[in-house]
Amino acid sequence: MAPQWNCVHRLLAQYRLIEQRFIIAPLVQSVEADRLIEATKVRSSLNRVISGAESAASRLQDQFQWAKAQTLGLIALITFLLDKFIGWQNVRIWLWHMFQRWF
Repeated sequence: MAPQWNCVHRLLAQYRLIEQRFIIAPLVQSVEADRLIEATKVRSSLNRVISGAESAASRLQDQFQWAKAQTLGLIALITFLLDKFIGWQNVRIWLWHMFQRWF
């Protein structure tokens, strides 16, 4: 299955937007409304849900970074092996022929 890098970025961006709008700086009109929101968070155990969402977003970010590091490491290894065993001149010629076939 091909990695879907854009989906991870989109999910994290949406989480940050929701966090900004509803957790960090909710749109309230008065101090009383802010107090009501905070009291509701405490009464409804919303803080546990929020911390769970934060940990899930953090795990998603960690998994994404780990997969990206593994992919870059594999690319570096393949590049090294191509350079040492085949040589860049042969790789360049092969890529040029493949490019000409495709286009």
